[in-house]
Amino acid sequence: METLSSTHSSDVPKNSTAFTGKVVFNEFEGGFWGIITSDGQKLHGLIKPNLQKKDLVVSGFYIIKTDVISMRMWGKPASFSNLKAQ
Repeated sequence: METLSSTHSSDVPKNSTAFTGKVVFNEFEGGFWGIITSDGQKLHGLIKPNLQKKDLVVSGFYIIKTDVISMRMWGKPASFSNLKAQ
């Protein structure tokens, strides 16, 4: 994973991490979408409806949200940016 510095594009949040991963649907806790990154990180956050497809390979950037309390008992809460299908 590559952490971006402030010298990169302004549309990518500072200190975000580049990733590639697979979209998954978790059927527990009322059901929710998440992403498992290529290095095994489990992340959950807002995933646009057009990308909510089981096993879809996506790439983009994420920042782990440390200022929120999550009710999900799976992965870490994340904010995604520039998320796109591969």
